[in-house]
Amino acid sequence: MGGTQIDYDNVFQYKYGEKTNSVVAIDLDQELASYDTIYTLKRNNKTYYLAVYTEKMDFHDFTSGVRIFSIENNVLKSNVKIIKTNTGLHGQLEYDYVDSFRYTDEADDDWFAIKYDEKSATLKIPVILGSGKATGNFIIYKFTGQYFERVKN
Repeated sequence: MGGTQIDYDNVFQYKYGEKTNSVVAIDLDQELASYDTIYTLKRNNKTYYLAVYTEKMDFHDFTSGVRIFSIENNVLKSNVKIIKTNTGLHGQLEYDYVDSFRYTDEADDDWFAIKYDEKSATLKIPVILGSGKATGNFIIYKFTGQYFERVKN
């Protein structure tokens, strides 16, 4: 496509019963996103998939996030709104950062990464300054039975 942006076609493959389905995720408007980790949350007879992605916007600017998926009636749902914030219910959270800050003496690579603990159903989102620099702090969301809700830390 020119420049430093890379276009991706995300293909999701999932099994429902005995049938395996594949879909190209063109409805997500994330042609710059590359999904690299998928976590599983099983609660209340439902399975949620927390898909972590990264988008390379230009040479140093990146966006990372997590999108919640589920499979219902043999259909992959890509906007499962179970993240509760002050602004309402959301099916994803994302943040922007500057990659060059990852390689400074005071930064730790983990400062820029979304973390999820499957045992405690806790999602940690990095706190990033307006400059794109990570602080080493995280906003923590815990699944409370129906939603991921912010935990005071």
